[in-house]
Amino acid sequence: MLVCMISTIKKYLWIILVIVLGLLMVSTCVLYNRSRNLANELSISLANEKAFSAENSILKDESRVFQFRIEQLDYYNDSLLEQMNKVRKELKIKDSKLKQMQYLLAQSSKKDTIFYRDTIFKDATINMDTVLGDKWYKLQLGLRYPNTIIVNPEFTTETNIVWSVDKETIKPPHKCWLVRLFQKKHNVLKVDIIENNPYSTVRKSRFIEVIK
Repeated sequence: MLVCMISTIKKYLWIILVIVLGLLMVSTCVLYNRSRNLANELSISLANEKAFSAENSILKDESRVFQFRIEQLDYYNDSLLEQMNKVRKELKIKDSKLKQMQYLLAQSSKKDTIFYRDTIFKDATINMDTVLGDKWYKLQLGLRYPNTIIVNPEFTTETNIVWSVDKETIKPPHKCWLVRLFQKKHNVLKVDIIENNPYSTVRKSRFIEVIK
């Protein structure tokens, strides 16, 4: 009888031990995953902090990449990000297809002063400055007695670039839609370039993905 009781107690002790070890393993896995997620979030926060610093730096030759999760694009309080996400939605790019978004705002200008040998303005009091154009193109024009014309054209471009993944048939798509359903497909990386300046046209572009 005593031997039977000891055997039963040992059996239950082994069961309890297995349960405790199982709970410890599950807790360890949960804590590890939580720790890894926190480390990832910290890494993303640090990367975004450096990106903000680089964006607001006087030195504009180098930029850093911001990192956002797809769900953050709809509620993150940033006017520029909202504009980029709006362009993405207008292109009807699904969340699962989106890879990258880029925004470029550039401005160029060149001031020239033209002196004529002969007098071109008879009125000695002439000293006129005016601006022609709109938000994308401005021409600052200055007239000076007796023979000077000052021109300063200013050109602004605003470009959105959106990277996305899509599936395309490896061979040219068949005319019959039913046959196209069974054609072999592969993933392709697409790049949409949206230039907001109506006077500017993208003449040529090339994007390279480095495969390792």
